[in-house]
Amino acid sequence: MQTLDHQVRRVAHSPGTVTDNLGAMSVNIRRRERGSLENSKKVALWFEADANSRLTAIADAAGTTRSALAQWLIDEVEVDEDGVPHGWADAHPKLEELPINAL
Repeated sequence: MQTLDHQVRRVAHSPGTVTDNLGAMSVNIRRRERGSLENSKKVALWFEADANSRLTAIADAAGTTRSALAQWLIDEVEVDEDGVPHGWADAHPKLEELPINAL
């Protein structure tokens, strides 16, 4: 029977783990300063693999974290008078609405 210590070491050094990914990351990433977030909330989001890779690549290129990049994107997105991001409605038509020429 394997010990828990052996299992943890084996998992931590498996290809594709967080440990490997951290090792491949740029060492110049600007992390948020400890205590710099006010009223912070931990959020879990699901992304498609390509979007996840793109978020990571953009954050790496900007020299920041995915969290800081996401916060910046949220702060910078332009919205209409209803609070909907510009371009959202065109990219996400409502299924129940038929085009006028469809009649």
